[in-house]
Amino acid sequence: MLFLRPSGTSCADLARATGLSEKLLTAFIDGDVHVNEYLAFRLADHFGTTAAYWIGLQRRWEHR
Repeated sequence: MLFLRPSGTSCADLARATGLSEKLLTAFIDGDVHVNEYLAFRLADHFGTTAAYWIGLQRRWEHR
């Protein structure tokens, strides 16, 4: 995942920091779960982005 590698953050660390389950985050990173509003807001809050950013990434991924 674009944000995890440079920061050296593990999926487990991200799960603890965001309150999301590690299972959900792993499925998201693997492309098995799409971004929804809840996930977008949690990621945006943690990474200092916007929910629209994450939703936009999802849309671009779907249209590739």
